[in-house]
Parts: sequence; C-alpha cells; structure tokens
Amino acid sequence: MSLSIKYKNIVVSLLICSGIFFWDIEYNYFKLETLIIILILNSFINYNFLEDLKKVKIFYILFLQTLLLDLINQEQLFFEIYIKLIYVLILELIIIRNLTFISKNLHKIIFVFFIIFLSYTFLFLYVPSQNCLGCFSIYRKFYTENSHLGMIAPSIIIFGFFYLVNKKKLIFGFLYLLFIFVVLNNFSATLFVGLIMSIFFISFVFFKNYKTQILLGYFVLFFLTMSLILMSDFKDSLQKKILNFKIEDHQQIQKKFKEHEPDNNFLNQNKYNLSKYNLGLSLEVYLKSVITSYEIFKNNFFGVGFDKYKFNTKNEIFNFKHNLTKKLNNQDSSQNFSKGISEFGILFIYIFYLIFIFTKSKIVPAQIKNFFIPILIIQIFIRGAGYFNGGFLFSFLFIFHYYYRIKNIK
Repeated sequence: MSLSIKYKNIVVSLLICSGIFFWDIEYNYFKLETLIIILILNSFINYNFLEDLKKVKIFYILFLQTLLLDLINQEQLFFEIYIKLIYVLILELIIIRNLTFISKNLHKIIFVFFIIFLSYTFLFLYVPSQNCLGCFSIYRKFYTENSHLGMIAPSIIIFGFFYLVNKKKLIFGFLYLLFIFVVLNNFSATLFVGLIMSIFFISFVFFKNYKTQILLGYFVLFFLTMSLILMSDFKDSLQKKILNFKIEDHQQIQKKFKEHEPDNNFLNQNKYNLSKYNLGLSLEVYLKSVITSYEIFKNNFFGVGFDKYKFNTKNEIFNFKHNLTKKLNNQDSSQNFSKGISEFGILFIYIFYLIFIFTKSKIVPAQIKNFFIPILIIQIFIRGAGYFNGGFLFSFLFIFHYYYRIKNIK
C-alpha cells in the first residue's frame, strides 16, 4: 500500500469515526459529527454522484412520507426538518460510496476512535484528587452523560473481543483494555443492560449457524458482564460516585432547566398519574416516552412525520413525581422506539424486520453484526438520543445498503 493511500484511509476512517462516535461534541453550534459530510466530495470527484443517487432509497421514502403528511394535514412546512432530510440524503450517499471500506476497515475506524477518545479522557478528564477518570455525567465533555458512552460501548466491546480473538493485535488490545477501564469507571445501566441484551439477541437469532468457538465467546462475555453486575465492590463504587457528585450534578441540572419545586397539592385525575408510583427519574422519563408514543400512534397509524415527535409531546396528560421529567427528552424521546413509532407509525416495523434478517443472514460477517446490531438494539429499546446521534442513522443506513448489496451479489 502506497503512503498516499495509507494517509487517505486514515482520513476516511477519521471522518467516518466522527459520524458514528462524536455526536456529543459541539463548538458554537457546530457538531463534530457533521465532519463526515466532507466524504460526499468523493462522489463528485469520481463522477459517480448521479449513479449513486439511483441507489438512494431511505431518503426518498422519508421525504415522500413527510411531504405527503404535511400536505394531507395541511401543516406548516418546517424548513429545519427538510434541512435534516438533506443531511439524511448526504449521509446515505456517503455510506453507499463507502460500503466496502467500512465493512473491511471497522477495526481501523475503532482504532482511530480509541486514540482520540483515550487521549482526551486521560489528558483533560482525569482528576486524581476527585478519583475521577472521565466522569462524563459531571463534566459533560466528549460525552454529556455516562449513558451516552454506554450507548456505543457495547458495540466496541463485543466487536473488539472477537477481533482480538482472531487477530491478536497487541496495540489494539492495549487500547481496548484502556477503553474498558474508562468505561467501567463511568458505567451506567445502559451499558450493562445493552451489553447483555445485544449478546443475547445476536447469539440467539444466529445460534444454529455459529461455530462453537464463537458461541463460547458470547458466553464468556455474558458471564463477565453478569459477574461485574453482581460484584459488591462494583456496587459500592457506584454508590461512592453518587455520594461524591450528587450535589454538583443536581445543581447543574437545576441551573440548566431553571426548575421550581412541583405543586404536589394539585393532581388532575384525567392524566396518567405517575406520581403515585415510586419511580426514579430515569424510569419516569422512559415511561413518559412510551405512553406519549402510544397516545400519538393510536391517532396516527402512519406517524406524524419525520422529526415531528417534538411537536406532539403530551406532558399535559401526566402527573409526574419528578418535576424535571416534563423537561427531559421532549425533542427525541428517551429511546428511538417511541420516537420511531410516533413519527413513522406502522412503517417503523420494517426496522425490526431488517435487523432480524441482517442478524440471521449467513452472508453477513459476524464482526459486522457485532458492531452495528448493538447500536440499533440499544437505542431502539434502552436509551436513545434521536436518529442523528449515537451512530443510529449511520448504522441503519449501513445495514440496509450492505445487506441488499451482498444479497444481490450472491
């Protein structure tokens, strides 16, 4: 491989890495994840733009559904939504053009992420005096919450485990262990539930076609995860972190939302009264999203349109235990199932079909499943941050085009 090609591959890996992992990094309204747009130049340079446009599918479906609903419901055309749809088009074109590169160089993309993420964490987010390494939920840098790291960490953990079993790369292995060390210092329910759910889903769906060695690997990962959850020392570590930072964290949230104490003397009996249950803030927000999506769906079987969940939130039908609940996840829901079923209705069922056939397929390499499927599973059911964050849209577009391309080739 020539030096120029090697440097080009590094740049491409970096740009793809930004589109998957860097959604939480923002400078003056510029989101670092949008750097991936630079790769669209590749289609223009190689004069393949019009040919690539013929392969686009998801953008046309989203655009048509959004436009038809706007016309049928005689709603205002929101310029912001159509700008986002253009971004979907650009991202789909980029993935179509780079399908082969992504599928063959996932390890390089993750390696680039390791270098950037670990360098930033150890250089800028390591505070020994506070026993803090990362502490993303406190400092809100690189990732604004531990759960945001937990959204993508299972994919890297599962992919990296099997990659090292097969390749035994020393430097990659060292960075992999450092990454796990940081993750375990910033663990969340999203991390552990997502890891267990992803391992179970992939191994169960493709059980009959896996070799014994691969199934054993999934079992080892599952066993290690469960062991960590059950370790008393690990629980104590979580409790200490909460005690050390609960005051600062609470003050930051209050300052962000300028909250006032709720008036618990007034309860409208016509609402969903979540205040009568002993729910934590996270669970109450989760249930709010699920109930809201049900209320939207029962009157809109084909959805309310792309990115319009935020215009249809129904905080007025709830009584909350935590006043902060009404301020959280009103833009994108707490997970993408609620957002998707609200915006696309029964059409959203297709993503479940695609995930199932992609995971079950014998022609899709296991390593590709190990990386992309956890991203989708976790963000659909456990914790999401919208389509554009957490690599969700990227992963969906990739498995869609990759599956149908190799299926047609076979």
